[in-house]
Amino acid sequence: MNDLNPVTLNKKIELQAKLISKNEELIQAYRTAWKEKCDTLDMAITELKEAKELLNASQSAVNLLRQELKEAKAQITSNESELETLRPLKPAKVIYMTHNELNVLKDVNDSWHENEGGYSEFSKAFITISKSVGGTLAQLQSKELIYDCYDGYEDEEPMWCMTHLGASVMISEGHEYESNLIYKKEIENVNVVIQ
Repeated sequence: MNDLNPVTLNKKIELQAKLISKNEELIQAYRTAWKEKCDTLDMAITELKEAKELLNASQSAVNLLRQELKEAKAQITSNESELETLRPLKPAKVIYMTHNELNVLKDVNDSWHENEGGYSEFSKAFITISKSVGGTLAQLQSKELIYDCYDGYEDEEPMWCMTHLGASVMISEGHEYESNLIYKKEIENVNVVIQ
């Protein structure tokens, strides 16, 4: 019967109302925290999407640069090939020689180790060089067709080797060098005029 007492009943109602109010506050606090978490997740998802778009744009830029580099390399190769085909069209250099000079140049060429480029057996260490041939060698050297590998070395006999121009003369006269001639890129288009 005491439970039906109006004062007690009012207190219970009051307590129930406070409890409901507290629960509503707690629910509202959870809702606010949940909304903040959702907002944070949405923001993170947006940032991830933007980062992914930026990464995709960067990847596209890298791919484009790779393609441009590939095309540039192909163009360089094409230009080099075109230059190589145009080289023989360069005006021929005229070289004036005597029969004697051409014969001595052929002898130097035959003694020259073309793939070593700085070694020759056309030297007093290997052959006898007459005064007449010595004079012709001086003329060939003045025309820059041969050079002395030992120039500047004391107590060394001259060793005569071909220059690029000398090899060019030999090619114009029909001599064929091995494919790995070290001077191949420096070979010039020449016309030999025998005087």
